[in-house]
Amino acid sequence: FKLIRTNHSSIDVAINNAAVLTSQYSMIMPPQAAQDMITINLLAPFLVSREVAKIMKKKRVGRIINIGSMAASLEPVGDSVYAATKAGIATLANVMAKEFSKLNITCNTLAINAIESDMLSQLPREKIDEIVLNLPTGRYSEIDDLANVIDFFVSDRSDAITAQTIFLGGVN
Repeated sequence: FKLIRTNHSSIDVAINNAAVLTSQYSMIMPPQAAQDMITINLLAPFLVSREVAKIMKKKRVGRIINIGSMAASLEPVGDSVYAATKAGIATLANVMAKEFSKLNITCNTLAINAIESDMLSQLPREKIDEIVLNLPTGRYSEIDDLANVIDFFVSDRSDAITAQTIFLGGVN
């Protein structure tokens, strides 16, 4: 962020999208796998959001979007830490939304369902298919689905939309 502040006068949008997933029963999950998920999925978005807000406050406008997961709501067996970090990221956004609202910085979460990715390919496809088929939409998300919500969150017309989580696929 020192380099960013040196080379750029502003940041308009930040999207916290990095994540790791170790899907494993709690009793056998290695502590390091749990720590990695907490560090990447929760601590990193906190640090990024905090630092971009410091830059955004100069222009008194900005959009912070966190990428969450349906796991936060569905709480699937074997995803205790991952689901907790994704629930935590929504809470993080909601609290930061209150802290940053006077600066016209919004903080929202896009909780995605399954989307083709390297992370998804680590999981048993038949289990994911079953979960997705039982969602109201009954389908995997596409990049356009994500882009649509991100466009909505970053729009000037959405300056009153903050502390919100939108679940793709109809999860809630």
